[in-house]
Amino acid sequence: MRRARCGIQTASENVVARWQRKHTMAHPTIRDVIEYWDRLRASRDVPNRSDIDTREISEALSHTFILDRARPDAVRFRLSGTHVNELMGLDVRGMPFHAIFELSERKSLMEHVETVFTGPCRLDLGLISDAEGRAPLDGWMALLPLRNIDGEISRALGVLVTEGVIGQPPAASACVGQT
Repeated sequence: MRRARCGIQTASENVVARWQRKHTMAHPTIRDVIEYWDRLRASRDVPNRSDIDTREISEALSHTFILDRARPDAVRFRLSGTHVNELMGLDVRGMPFHAIFELSERKSLMEHVETVFTGPCRLDLGLISDAEGRAPLDGWMALLPLRNIDGEISRALGVLVTEGVIGQPPAASACVGQT
C-alpha cells in the first residue's frame, strides 16, 4: 500500500515549499471552506461542530472530512467525503488519520496535527503522491479546529483537494509543506 511522506517545514526555515509556489490556499474549494469556517467562528476562536451546515459548503462536500480526537495521538476520521474515500480506495471512517501517511512521517505530522486541537490553530498541508510506477498526484489539505458539544476542541473540519489522475487506489500523499 502506498503511503504519504511528509516533509514539514517550519516558519523559521528559509525555504519556499512546493505548496507555496502553487498558491494552494487559493484553490477555490479550500478557500471556500476556510472562508465558511471563518464566518462561523465570527468573534470566537473556534466554531462549534454543531454550527456546520453542510448545505453551506455543498460544492466542497466531497472534499471534506471531520476528524475526531479522542485523546492526544488518537485522531480518527469521523466522516469523510467521496473524494477522500476514492483516493484511498475505501471508506476511511474510523481509520486513524495518520494511516494515510508513510510510517516514517507519522510522528512529525501528528505533532503538527495536535496543534490544531491544542493551539488551537489552522493547519495547511501540501501533499504529493509519487509512488513508483504512478504519475505524481499533488494535493492540498487544510485542518480547521471545531468544538464539540461539551465545548472541548476535539473535532476538526478538513478539506482535501488533489490535482492529477487518481489512478489505482490507495493514493496516499506526502506532505511537502505546512503552515
